Amino acid sequence: MSKQLLTQEELQQLKNIKDEVLSVASALGELEYQNTVIKIEQEKLVARVKDIKEREQQLLKSFGEKYGDGIINLETGEIDSR
Repeated sequence: MSKQLLTQEELQQLKNIKDEVLSVASALGELEYQNTVIKIEQEKLVARVKDIKEREQQLLKSFGEKYGDGIINLETGEIDSR
């Protein structure tokens, strides 16, 4: 069985394709990493929103107990009773 060789041009074409594959794989890996970081940050923000909403509800409940039900004007602090 005799060995056959690719031409230099053919070999270079194949190497270029392999380089492109590695480049795309690397870019995909970087995107996946960034996506993971974004998911972690998103989870942190969702937890923060939950905490804020809980604190808001507790505060509004305490105002309701103290002042009764009503609408609070954030500009003046006035409570418009219902």
